[in-house]
Amino acid sequence: MKSENTITVDRALEILEAYGASPTRWPEAERAAMLDFMAREPEVFDKAQAEEAALDALLGSGHVQPSDMLERRIMRRLPSTGGRTARGGAGWSWRAPAAAAAAVLLAVSVGVGGGFFGSVSEEPDLETLYADALDSYGYDWSDWYGPESDGS
Repeated sequence: MKSENTITVDRALEILEAYGASPTRWPEAERAAMLDFMAREPEVFDKAQAEEAALDALLGSGHVQPSDMLERRIMRRLPSTGGRTARGGAGWSWRAPAAAAAAVLLAVSVGVGGGFFGSVSEEPDLETLYADALDSYGYDWSDWYGPESDGS
């Protein structure tokens, strides 16, 4: 590790780039050596420190207004809506919501109709109900009826 009094030009520029122009943000172990070095060599660091101070001010402002050109480039890359607006403005097509409503209506009517007409068939016999219920428990349903249920 470097002693507190020794710092190179490259390291000083690294500190400026990484931590900014304010000495309060610099690492404590190198702060004194940095200030001393910058006082001895102002021609090397004045420009770099001014650039970092400008960047610090920009980043610290919290609000950066994009240029008009950048805004236009971003807006051009957004997908086209085909003239439609979300609030039903000019060019709003009623076809998409109508198609969705028709699809929902068709699905509900098929479901209700299938459920109603599918349940009209005759009820399953008691043996089938027992077989279905007891199969899930791993029981042999024929044990519940005794020897006369196996067809003999």
